[in-house]
Amino acid sequence: MIKELLLSIKQDTSSIHTKTLQKDSFYRSLSDEHSTNAQDYNFDHPDSFNTELLLSCMETLKKGQLANISDYDYMIHKSSGSIRMVNPSEVIILEVIIVLHDSKVGDMMNIKIFVDSNSLLIIIYSR
Repeated sequence: MIKELLLSIKQDTSSIHTKTLQKDSFYRSLSDEHSTNAQDYNFDHPDSFNTELLLSCMETLKKGQLANISDYDYMIHKSSGSIRMVNPSEVIILEVIIVLHDSKVGDMMNIKIFVDSNSLLIIIYSR
């Protein structure tokens, strides 16, 4: 959806470099106790995100440096241990509204865009 928005703003988006950061990369690893009952864990609560890690990665990218971002493994409910090197970019898209719960994250953003969509589309895109 965001790429389409950029297209409407600037016709030639081939020169716009974008990176998308997804909420999954910033989930906190669950304890063994919570992992056993993961179906009862609220992954949509602000405490489920490692906001400090997100802020650190965003600061690194804004400085024009590579950021190391881990992948979250839903089978074990922890970081998978694999690390992705993310290049800095002109546009960084952060796909999740709940992280804006912490004002420090919102303050780092130059532009905040809220896309209102029907519930079915939200479920489809979140999987």
